[in-house]
Amino acid sequence: ARAAAKGERKGTMAKKDEAKAGDEDFIGVEDQIDLAGWGAFQTLAYVACYFFVVSDGMELIVTNVTFRAMPIQEWGMDDSNRGYLISASFLGFVVGGLVGGFIGDQVGRRTMLFVHTAIFLPFTVVSGLSQSYQTLMVSRLFVGLSMGIVLPTAVSYFSELCPTIFRGRAVVSLPMIGFTSGEVIVLLVGLGAMRVYGETDCGGDGCDWWRWMMVAGFVPDLIAVSLVYFFMPESPRFLLAQGRREEAEKAVRRIAEFNGTVGKLAEGGRLSPVRGGGGEEPAKLFKELLEAPLRDNLVLIIVVWGLLALPLFGMGYLFPIMLEKQFDVSPSRQFLLMIPFVAAETIGVAMAFFFIDDINVGRKRTIAAFEVVCVVLLAFGAYVSDWDLPWVVASYIVLKVVTAAPYNIMYTWAAELLPTTHRNQGISIGNASTKLIGGVCLPVLLTALVMVNGMVAASRMTFVGYALACVMTTAIVLNVGRETVGRVMVDVVDESLDDSSLLLTRRSSG
Repeated sequence: ARAAAKGERKGTMAKKDEAKAGDEDFIGVEDQIDLAGWGAFQTLAYVACYFFVVSDGMELIVTNVTFRAMPIQEWGMDDSNRGYLISASFLGFVVGGLVGGFIGDQVGRRTMLFVHTAIFLPFTVVSGLSQSYQTLMVSRLFVGLSMGIVLPTAVSYFSELCPTIFRGRAVVSLPMIGFTSGEVIVLLVGLGAMRVYGETDCGGDGCDWWRWMMVAGFVPDLIAVSLVYFFMPESPRFLLAQGRREEAEKAVRRIAEFNGTVGKLAEGGRLSPVRGGGGEEPAKLFKELLEAPLRDNLVLIIVVWGLLALPLFGMGYLFPIMLEKQFDVSPSRQFLLMIPFVAAETIGVAMAFFFIDDINVGRKRTIAAFEVVCVVLLAFGAYVSDWDLPWVVASYIVLKVVTAAPYNIMYTWAAELLPTTHRNQGISIGNASTKLIGGVCLPVLLTALVMVNGMVAASRMTFVGYALACVMTTAIVLNVGRETVGRVMVDVVDESLDDSSLLLTRRSSG
């Protein structure tokens, strides 16, 4: 992968004819970031984006696992309201992803991170203080809205700051570690709050430990936005794509100063202008996403990511309900059993690390391999659905391992399939589609299946559906374009190979 990346960088550096006539003959932002290398700056950027994803990870499960402690009778709720509350959060995520992506490629990554925090912090507090079902529903909608903005933005931002040879593993590890940390931390917060408020005998008036879990995301998000505000510049890729070359050069030099590698920059960090670069209206950028050559990439991202979301989100939703309904475990035991379940995500993505940057395997084959294994394990999970608790829990944990890895790989692959000018918007649309499918539609559908057919039958029915999704994903992934591993990320549509290419790559120097 390193050799391929070096070869392509040499080709792009030699390709002088792409600059407009009369422009200085410097090199591209990708090459300068590669020369600056991985150092203190990327580490700090990783930490900042990690804390944003931690708060997102908390929100993925908090409504589901706290529902049993809410004042169900006092607020006139039943099991169906659980699905509605979760769907409200993810509906907000879908809207936030679409709106945030629409304007994020225009106003910048850093600005959108601030917009997210301005919405997230107050509505997180409102969620924890809610005194009615309606208030909680609205607050969760706005919390979801803010999370829809932050996740694709943080991924785009960090991917554009990474040297080529580190991008694949670094970007994939960000949601993996962040999501898992957030889910584990919010469960630990709940266990601590139970010791203060008690976990049983909640009655219809509920137990107040759920309120502390609702506000747990406030702290990591505050840490993240503080790091960005005081230390992180705007993405130089974004600035250059907007035609703001001087600002982009300052950002590149700041990165090198952080890393102590200023002397390694070529021409003092000067950058070649991007052909076709310059700020464009969000509506025009969105229109270009729906036209060749970007349209095929966007459809690929939406379809594959959406299919990958089905088993991952579906099992994440059913697991705590299964512990409650099928095995009647206490809240504390439920949380203790959920910790290894959510932590299993790190195992799968760690396994993917060995393959995604291998030039002979790459993104596509790694996704396909995990999906094939997933089909086998889903058959096993369906078979043991009515067995004892240890067997059922083990099947869910193993399935978490193999479903989380390909979903997280998509953060890297999607970023590489889109140019800088459209990256934030494209990733937002793709990620929003996963939340629409897995977070808005599935909870309502699965809740109805459980209420009508019972827990065991519902599990078996959904496992069959997940297996079909895995088969479809494998077929699609193995039959699309070329690999992106080792390739230089493109900045504008004009750098695409041609309108018939499914994957955007730079033109060969020859």
